[in-house]
Amino acid sequence: MTVMETELRYLAGGGIELAEPAADLRGLVVVGPDGLRIGQVEDLVVDVDERRPRLLVVASGGVLGLAVRRVLVPVETVTRVADRVHLDRSSGVVNALLADRTAQPPGPPAQRPTAPGPGCLAELYALFGVTPFWLTGSHPGS
Repeated sequence: MTVMETELRYLAGGGIELAEPAADLRGLVVVGPDGLRIGQVEDLVVDVDERRPRLLVVASGGVLGLAVRRVLVPVETVTRVADRVHLDRSSGVVNALLADRTAQPPGPPAQRPTAPGPGCLAELYALFGVTPFWLTGSHPGS
C-alpha cells in the first residue's frame, strides 16, 4: 500500500481490543540504547483493521501530571520488550525523541478525539528514520 488506508485510534479511547494482548505495552518504561529512561508508555495508537499497535504514546517529564511531554514513537523503533521497552540503537531515533518537533498528541487520553493523520505520520516516520508501515505492508513482529 502506498497511501495510508487504515484507521488509527487510541487504545485508551475504547472500542478496540488488540489482536495480541501481550502487545499492550502501556505502563512500561521506555529506555534508549544507553539504558537510560526516556519515559513511559501512556497509550498506544492502534490500527483498527489489524488491531495492532502502530505508535507508542511516550510520556516523560512533568510533576503531578503538569508539564508532561507526550511523544508519538513508531513501533518500528522498538528493538525488544522485556520488563522495559528498548528503542533502536540508531542516533536518529534518540535525536528524534529529544527534538521539539516530534508529534505530540493533544492532552491526556480522554481528550484525544482522533489519531494523527497521514501527513503528520509521514513526517514523524521520516524524523525517526524508519519506513512507514503503510509503505512496507509489514508490522512489527512479522
